[in-house]
Amino acid sequence: MSLFTFGQNFGSVLSNSATNSDSNELGLVNQEPDEVIELDENEEEENGEDDDSFNELRAKIPRLNSDSNIKDSKANNKENEESEAVEEETCSICLEPWTNSGAHRLVCLKCGHLFGEACIERWIKNVPKCPQCNRQSKRSDIRRIYAKSIKVIDTSELEKALKDLENEKQLRKKSEIEISEFKLRFQLVRDELSILQQRYNTLMEKFNSVGNDHNNTSTQRSILLSDKTNKMNFSQEKMIQLTDNANGGCRVLSFSQRNLALLASQPSNTPMFPGFGIKKINFLDYKLSQYVPIHSKLIRDMSLCSQYNDEILLTCSLDKTIKLTNITSNRPIHSYECPHPIWSCVFNQDNPFYFYAGLANGHVLLFDRRKIDKHVQILNSDMSSFSPVCNLNYVPRSENFAKPGLLVAQLDKIAFYESNESSEDFACHSLLMESNIMSCSIETNTGHVLVSTRPTQKYPTVRHIVYEFLKKNNPETTESCYSLNYIQSYNGSRVQKMLARSRLFCLESQLYASVPCESSKSAIIWDVTNGETCCKLGNQNDILDIYPFGYKDNFYLSTLTEKQLRIFRKN
Repeated sequence: MSLFTFGQNFGSVLSNSATNSDSNELGLVNQEPDEVIELDENEEEENGEDDDSFNELRAKIPRLNSDSNIKDSKANNKENEESEAVEEETCSICLEPWTNSGAHRLVCLKCGHLFGEACIERWIKNVPKCPQCNRQSKRSDIRRIYAKSIKVIDTSELEKALKDLENEKQLRKKSEIEISEFKLRFQLVRDELSILQQRYNTLMEKFNSVGNDHNNTSTQRSILLSDKTNKMNFSQEKMIQLTDNANGGCRVLSFSQRNLALLASQPSNTPMFPGFGIKKINFLDYKLSQYVPIHSKLIRDMSLCSQYNDEILLTCSLDKTIKLTNITSNRPIHSYECPHPIWSCVFNQDNPFYFYAGLANGHVLLFDRRKIDKHVQILNSDMSSFSPVCNLNYVPRSENFAKPGLLVAQLDKIAFYESNESSEDFACHSLLMESNIMSCSIETNTGHVLVSTRPTQKYPTVRHIVYEFLKKNNPETTESCYSLNYIQSYNGSRVQKMLARSRLFCLESQLYASVPCESSKSAIIWDVTNGETCCKLGNQNDILDIYPFGYKDNFYLSTLTEKQLRIFRKN
């Protein structure tokens, strides 16, 4: 057979295969099966070559699937799915369905593969491995599964949705943090604007006052030269039991004019939440309103600063932290760590972004609220005394003091740090060297300083000394010098174990001092002009702090012991 004859036969085969949709393979010849073609020897060699070409060409021709083949394929897929479903519900050892009870009940190994109980027990007895993953197993690893049926549910989409939800939560949290940071920056800008506005108003007032009468005498002189009668009468308005703790824990007092509340430090009355905080006492009805937990140890001092509609409370403690709290909303603002316990603190009244902390080692730290990591400066880094700083008093800018500063009282000396051009540059002026100082306070309106000392071998009684804080210009240099001019003193009791605080206050153009007396357990009010006692306010325990304040047309004086608060009103 020639190659041409083979081509004709192969073309007829393709045409027949296209019309016959039920055949599975292509027919190669149309001859009857019994018909025999005889070839001579030469034709046999040619046919061998033609067969090889035919096989190559046939291999390149795709087979055509009929409709019956497609149906058979679908049926096979369905059978495979059913067989896989059956395999999921059968034991992989005996290929029999497991049950929910009996010897062939459903169990699993630690690796998680499922078997019939009897089958896996026999298997592990001979081969101590899992038939599926070859993990080492023993009979105690077999766990029964109490389920009627097991069906694997595809939860990949659910897991993806949950992961996307978690990512969205993280992004939202990050956005909220950024928003809070922007709000804080905006608040700081507003505060700076308010300070600049106040300075502008002050300068305008000074400018408008030029040309007026400059012959007004200092108020501090008129107060001391007054001959007004000294007798005063107070009545107790309220006695409040702050804590029942056997060790006490109340320490300092303050008064919030904006919130009309007395603030007293005290320990927590809940044993589950130990620590120390601030108790707010409503001044209008003298009811205990709220307790604000702040520190983990005793609170040593506090200071208030008003800004807009809020009031910020600065507290320091023996737990080596100084904290800022919004006393209006009772929310914490920020906390600063210090290397030593903190004894005293005060705000910069001219620029409330700054505040100061006096440590137990004698250092005075300057903080800036805009820098939240640590303190900005140590005021007395080159000091010679390491006694604790018992009191800090800020001296604002006034007619008597063109430059503000900080009055620092340690247990053995008192110094004044004058602020120069910036709030971070200070010049130190030593004022007084005295032993056993327990309190130091200043009346900024008059420029008088009250220093209280405990008994010593040289002075066996408690001494309360009033000085006039004076500024003098040195003619030789351009620097200013400061001094304390002695005015009056008052001798107290012979016993004073606690570091109690005394205060100066002005009332009806008269300067008074309120001091604690440990022997009589009372607060004594005496006139600075002549040193005579005006009034004695009795208490049942030793007084730790005294806070005088005025509201409307009335004058009040509050005393704090380790457990109680008493409020007196002037008649």
